[in-house]
Amino acid sequence: MLCTYLKRNIPIFEFNLKNKLLLFQFFNILWFIALFI
Repeated sequence: MLCTYLKRNIPIFEFNLKNKLLLFQFFNILWFIALFI
């Protein structure tokens, strides 16, 4: 039961983590642009 739960939810967790990292990079880029303007 626990194994199937983990197998089902770990890919979703990894996907969310990647999205958060992408958002973090995006905000870093915006911050650098704001510094140069």
